[in-house]
Amino acid sequence: MCSCKVRTYVSLAHPERVLICGWTNLVNSCISVDHLEKACERLESNNVFFQKRLSDGRMKNIAFALDPDGYWVEIIGQRQSDPASASTNLDVYRFNHTMLRVKDVEKSMQFYRSVLGMCHLRTIEQPEARFNLYFLGYGREGEERDYRGEGNPLADREGLVELTWNYGTEKEEGFKYHNGNDEPQGFGVCSLFAGAGKARMGAKMGGRTFAYLSTTLTLPALDSRT
Repeated sequence: MCSCKVRTYVSLAHPERVLICGWTNLVNSCISVDHLEKACERLESNNVFFQKRLSDGRMKNIAFALDPDGYWVEIIGQRQSDPASASTNLDVYRFNHTMLRVKDVEKSMQFYRSVLGMCHLRTIEQPEARFNLYFLGYGREGEERDYRGEGNPLADREGLVELTWNYGTEKEEGFKYHNGNDEPQGFGVCSLFAGAGKARMGAKMGGRTFAYLSTTLTLPALDSRT
């Protein structure tokens, strides 16, 4: 695990920008595709390097490509994927989530849920590997919360946050993650777009509430306009 302290800046954009601090560290972004195998074949044909191919390891339904700066891009299949398809359609690709490491999961969950108003949508527990994954986002009507079953009900969603918590980091004095904005720079911000909606959020954020999340990577450094 990385051992440098982070303060991730979350940009609340429209109608004005505000910076909020959280204790997180970028791990990877994730896109969902219509045909997982064909999408990976297309990436390889464009000379994209992979951190993990579909054939590597035990998880055959996930791949990690590397962008030109070495950021990991997770590739997953959408629920309506057609395994018989002979091609992949870029028009239906979706930016599914950004994964962030967190030191203290209780504090981070309180921040993203109670302060930013997200819903806890899915949990994956890996006690043998000593880490848990928590997926959060702005909920849809009728959507199940804190899903723990098989499969990925969120594969077709956009703008989610995945929090990765390694057991015990909250008890390690001085433990910290790098935020990507201190030197050497890399990861920039997550951006929330404000709109009308939940009254309880309006009271906490100066009358503004939040519609959805997008993620921005600043390459190679944080954009000074943000």
